[in-house]
Amino acid sequence: MISISPIFVGSHYFVATGVEFLMTSKHSVYKYTVLHVGICVVVLSGILSCSSAKAPKNDAVIPGMHTQTEPVFPVAGELIAKRLGGGIVNFDYEAKVKRDTNSTRFQILFHATDCYVVVRDMAFQSLDTIDAHIATGSSSERYEDDTVSISTKGQWLNYNAIEFDSLIFDVHLLSQKTWYHELHTVELIAKSDREKAAPMMNTFPDIDARTDSSIVFGVAAQRVRGALVDYFPSSEHIRLEVLDEAGRVVYNSSDGAQFLQQVTPVEPIKKGIVQRYTITWLGTNSKGEAVPDGKYVAKLSIMAKPMAYTSTVPFEWKGRAHDK
Repeated sequence: MISISPIFVGSHYFVATGVEFLMTSKHSVYKYTVLHVGICVVVLSGILSCSSAKAPKNDAVIPGMHTQTEPVFPVAGELIAKRLGGGIVNFDYEAKVKRDTNSTRFQILFHATDCYVVVRDMAFQSLDTIDAHIATGSSSERYEDDTVSISTKGQWLNYNAIEFDSLIFDVHLLSQKTWYHELHTVELIAKSDREKAAPMMNTFPDIDARTDSSIVFGVAAQRVRGALVDYFPSSEHIRLEVLDEAGRVVYNSSDGAQFLQQVTPVEPIKKGIVQRYTITWLGTNSKGEAVPDGKYVAKLSIMAKPMAYTSTVPFEWKGRAHDK
């Protein structure tokens, strides 16, 4: 009896039995092992997309694998990127070398024929892959003074409109049937010095609700820049400290609390969006004892790394009704 296992990957369907096989496309390599004994049958749906005109030929290294499997491009290039409105990013790449037909570096650069760029965040997670076209140029009509260059430019549309401060551009170049790669970590050029100096988030504290036995404090956080640069290292997202008129901390919401150690992004992520954080105070000190009437200050901190977002709001406490 032959057991058949169907597999679906993106728009590609496979039926496999007892074999290990690879599916390749320009930017991806998929490897599967099916333990049943039998015959592998590949359904034609989607396979044509694996043989585009730009796909690597013969013994070319297949791109899209981990970059450490590709040799580093021997001519160090320069990449400049600029952030536009809505998180869109323009980039320009150029690599150049002195003309010398006996030089391996010159031969590899001169025969570069194809290029694509993987845009990654600072955690090296892939955000998008952009096809790029190579332009070749020279600097002089005099052979002995000539410098040959390759260049490409592109635009990342960034449909989620997340405004990154830094990105990694993973440039892949095909030359003489071999794919090379080159990593560029780029601090994006802000639109203005004022934007570069702006905080990553603006915070607006207030009193969300009040009863005769508790107060709900709130913080409205609005993203300015730096999405995915800041993060929460634990499940504590907001901390409340209540200070008396002498500036002494009478209550801290983290006292005696235990938090899960988990890294999560700080909301909001998109520029201009507002995320609201709230926390309730029951009119007690950190020991659970009722605090006296008086004027206090609520210090509210969104517990992000590398730096917390802290704001304060003064308030008057008239005591809990059931304590009187």
